[in-house]
Amino acid sequence: MRYGRDFIKAIDHRHALHGYNTNFWQLAASMSIPVVQAEHNSALYLPAPLITLDPEVYGSYWSFTRFHELAHIVLRDSGIEAQLAQDADHPEQFVSWMEAYCNFGAAQFQMPNPVLRHLLGIYGYGPEVVVQLAGVSGVDLFDAMYRVTHGFLEADATRTTFLTQGSYLRKAVTTNRWFPHREGDRLPEVALAIPQARLMSLPERWGRHRVLGTLED
Repeated sequence: MRYGRDFIKAIDHRHALHGYNTNFWQLAASMSIPVVQAEHNSALYLPAPLITLDPEVYGSYWSFTRFHELAHIVLRDSGIEAQLAQDADHPEQFVSWMEAYCNFGAAQFQMPNPVLRHLLGIYGYGPEVVVQLAGVSGVDLFDAMYRVTHGFLEADATRTTFLTQGSYLRKAVTTNRWFPHREGDRLPEVALAIPQARLMSLPERWGRHRVLGTLED
């Protein structure tokens, strides 16, 4: 992300002004952004910002999509959206970039920087951080894997977080293009296949026969 670090700062600054509240409804109200039901999920300016959510997302327990729309507002207010529009070679590229930025912004709203820094200070970059972050933030394991791996979008980061189930690689999130394994690969002995990884056998509430691993080069 060309302006990733700037976007992290923009989300963090805006979130800090409202106490890093991770309750979407309370945060939107504190930011004076109305949220209404409509046919589509969107972030509009009329000219003041307005978030529309389809009925399923509006009433859902999961808040990622709602925070995604909130991230669109920060992206625009920060001026980064306009810069992306200027840099893009075609409209589809611009939309793709915007969605990627706002997916990260949604994860940052759900799992704020101070929470991630605190857990990294306790555990270092390990599977314990992922599990603790998921539990504290009320998100699923895959979202926590994404947030921990991408961290603060450091340009030189080469990190991987992966999940095996039984003898197979179930999920891998990586910033390292040389990570040799792909989802669905057979890894019957993960400790032998990836000896440098930190591994954690997960309790059954996270799924049966699952091992969570982190790898930092």
